[in-house]
Amino acid sequence: MNIPKQWDVVIYFCGTHASHIDKYVYLNSRLNKKLKTLMILDDGYWGVSSHQKTLLSKSNVKNLVLTNQENAKILLQNLDYKIAILDSCYRKGSLGSNNWDITIPKSKGAKTIQLSNVIDDFYYGGADFVSLISPYFRNFSHDEGENIDAKKIYSNCFLWDKVDYHLNPMTKKQFCEKYNLDINKRIFLWLPDGIQCQHNRAQEVYRQVCNIDNVIVKLHPHESRGHKINRFGNKFSYQVFCDKNIPVLEQDDTSMGYKYVDAWICYQSSSGQESCMYDTPAIYVDHEHSENLITKVQWQLAWIGGSCKLEELHSFVKTDKYIHSIDKFSELRKKVLYDHTKPTGDILADQCIKIIKNEL
Repeated sequence: MNIPKQWDVVIYFCGTHASHIDKYVYLNSRLNKKLKTLMILDDGYWGVSSHQKTLLSKSNVKNLVLTNQENAKILLQNLDYKIAILDSCYRKGSLGSNNWDITIPKSKGAKTIQLSNVIDDFYYGGADFVSLISPYFRNFSHDEGENIDAKKIYSNCFLWDKVDYHLNPMTKKQFCEKYNLDINKRIFLWLPDGIQCQHNRAQEVYRQVCNIDNVIVKLHPHESRGHKINRFGNKFSYQVFCDKNIPVLEQDDTSMGYKYVDAWICYQSSSGQESCMYDTPAIYVDHEHSENLITKVQWQLAWIGGSCKLEELHSFVKTDKYIHSIDKFSELRKKVLYDHTKPTGDILADQCIKIIKNEL
């Protein structure tokens, strides 16, 4: 690999959210507007898929390296940079207790930042700074809470950024044709949590949602990798819990699905909170039911849309009870984000410049 030696910022993610590779590209592009930035993404089990690597190579994305952990380690050792931005979510599965991605940059005198990409799965590895989503989520964004010995900054959530870049762009007509959806009817996106969490009540919710007209399922990103499907005879959840064939959203088409569907349907997933970033309502089914794992989370679920009991679902989706004005979505973004007017990359770039100048 012919990679320049000098950089302002090097980003290394030991894992990637399978649904949002376009958000990683966008984050890198925004940082590069102000700082010379190299992004390194893992291409192993927790990283970029082979199909995504092909799409990215065709897109000719600049300052992006897709490689394994050994090569990433060599790059972090040999390159010169002022700041390293590292992962917070996939460390447990990808790195275990080994924090070499943080110790190597620190040994070279670089400042290190661990970046949040979900609400509560933050595994601290010793970085100088932890970048949390916002004060709204501060108490829930990291496993050790206030005991983390690092300076805390807020940078939004880059996986929630609404981006113009799409890995696999298509029109709504093309999207509906690909997934056999009726463009003239409301399109519903079903977002179940991981297959290992499908207890008896969750399985019944799954079946009932799949029987709604014009619905498409988006698998949890871990399940899309085949994570823990061995517990169900190596079958995916839609193969186990659906009574009929249902279209399944390809991970590379996630941004198109988010753009074109009319409502998200959730049960135990926190994804409904994300739908407000796309001005799209979320419908929560049985969200106060005693068996619903969403009732066990410590943070307050905040979404725009509606909720209903499972027995009411089929009639509820035919109403307008979950439809709200655009202003409502904007109000929620102001509440849960650090700065609802800027993408994460812009906020983070300004913070990096201040860190380089010792002003933060």
